[in-house]
Amino acid sequence: MIHIVHSSAREGGIKTVSTILNEGFIQNGYESTLFNMNEYGNSFFATVKNSFKELKKYNTNDIFILQHIDPIVLGILLLLKKYKNIINVIHIDLQIYYKSASLIKKLILRIIFFLIRNKALVFVSRESELKAKKLFRFTSTTTIYNLFEINKIETEKKSKANVVLGSVSRFVNIKNIGLAIRTIKALYEQGTAISLKIYGSGAEEIALKEYVKKMNCEDYIIFMGESDKIKEIYNSFDALISFSILEGLPTVILESISYGKPVFHTDCTSGPRELMAPSSNPLEKTDSYEKTDTGYLVKPVTKLRSYAKEMNDYEKEYISFLSNFIEDIRQNRFSMQFDAKPFSHETIMGKWLKLIKDLQK
Repeated sequence: MIHIVHSSAREGGIKTVSTILNEGFIQNGYESTLFNMNEYGNSFFATVKNSFKELKKYNTNDIFILQHIDPIVLGILLLLKKYKNIINVIHIDLQIYYKSASLIKKLILRIIFFLIRNKALVFVSRESELKAKKLFRFTSTTTIYNLFEINKIETEKKSKANVVLGSVSRFVNIKNIGLAIRTIKALYEQGTAISLKIYGSGAEEIALKEYVKKMNCEDYIIFMGESDKIKEIYNSFDALISFSILEGLPTVILESISYGKPVFHTDCTSGPRELMAPSSNPLEKTDSYEKTDTGYLVKPVTKLRSYAKEMNDYEKEYISFLSNFIEDIRQNRFSMQFDAKPFSHETIMGKWLKLIKDLQK
């Protein structure tokens, strides 16, 4: 029996991929369950304690797939109780996550990673795997992308006078939506016919809306709210834009490609390069911009300036990058060719089933 454990408070992200993976195992004849730690407590320690009490009722030969950091902490208790068939899944750049932690948290993480160093570790990004394996000396790692069926939807190609860009993300600092707002404003003031639709919600929502007001760009930067109508979202704009400073494997890029929409994305850690330039080295980053079949990879953001009044010299380069990107959109210069096989049900479930069989040997 397989138990997929996550700790998601809401729909989206890890909860979504856990649900899809669970359905995949069931379709392949496995008995599989979803377990949400978030339903078993209001604090971290209570959640871990109560979840452990529930999970230890299961057979020690069962397989536990632990989706990200909180479940991995819970997995240490399972290991102590002789549960050996554990697969730890990392959904973020572990090196960056570790380096940005406090000293106490780093110590705790070091202990955890030492205990699981020889256990099965799955990364959703090749870049994240390579960096973490070197830093923590893991011995049993692999990369398995999140399952995502790409059904290319052809869109009408026509000349566009006004280009509508879209931002689709949680409203949190690392998504760096403020820089997108500054860049759009700069181009608009140069006379470019451009607008931005921002989809999502989150902790920074009030601050972002106030920022748009202060920057006096409410006429062409519009907050669309949160929506689960994916088709309507991507049909409402011409291209996706993101200045994110950190990713796991950004599903929005796959969604955008699926709807035939080019992508303007920072070449950040980790995932965008693997999706947009899959034949390149995921550890190498552009210091300018790189045009691909599906859009632009632009230089990573080096400093978070969420609500700055002006663009600094480093940020001003994004203005010309985005201007070139918009012209390429108007001239339909992106082929949108994409190899969807690495994300197909057949490929991803094949890797998971092999991993499970190897674990049970």
